[in-house]
Amino acid sequence: MSREFDALDDIIRCGSNNAINTLWKTGLTVCAWIFPDSIGEGGVGARIADKTAASSGDGGWAIRLVSVTNFGFFSGTSASGLVIRNSSGASVTTGGWTHVTATWTGTVVSTSIRLFSNGNETAYTGDINGTDAPDDDANRNLCIGNEGTTTARTFDGKIAFLQLYNRVMQPTEIRNLVKYPGSVGEGLVGFWPLWGSSSVEPDYSGFQDNGVVTGAVRGNSDPPVNGIFQVNSPGGF
Repeated sequence: MSREFDALDDIIRCGSNNAINTLWKTGLTVCAWIFPDSIGEGGVGARIADKTAASSGDGGWAIRLVSVTNFGFFSGTSASGLVIRNSSGASVTTGGWTHVTATWTGTVVSTSIRLFSNGNETAYTGDINGTDAPDDDANRNLCIGNEGTTTARTFDGKIAFLQLYNRVMQPTEIRNLVKYPGSVGEGLVGFWPLWGSSSVEPDYSGFQDNGVVTGAVRGNSDPPVNGIFQVNSPGGF
């Protein structure tokens, strides 16, 4: 199971309910399986998941590709700055599946971001500290596979099992999610398996931030997971 994005204009918009807003206050973890075919639309910055406006300084955050072999995380701050951290050392496989994770404690220091590829912490490059405090993102939609304002950062390839948590997860927990999506329930505020079968992408976290699908057809390849857990209500299985 996966969704295929076309590097042109595909997007899944999941709204901005309270459970997924302003997560810098608690820290966050975002992870997904990805199968990129190229760097994506725009030549840099194709989105895996995005909760920003189009420009810096408008709050929100995003996990994105930064090259055909690496990914990164950034957040906007209220003084038009960005806190940025990127992986290095070929942490993503083009034409194959990679599980990518970003954790962020919510500060504007780049080392507050940690990145994991297939459950292992990556090496880093391109660290930039932000300025001022993180900004409110309550009026930003969470989008999968694209940036929601201009839709000019479309992912090229497949995405599956996107999960969002309102806390910073430990490496052992992240490794559990690589093979068993949904297996960690504490702090789970969004879980989109990306079944690829309808115009609505269900959120299985229990918070019902269901995604409205534009394009993003069912993918022809599934990530190498061992099982999937379904959450029946917020905070529990």
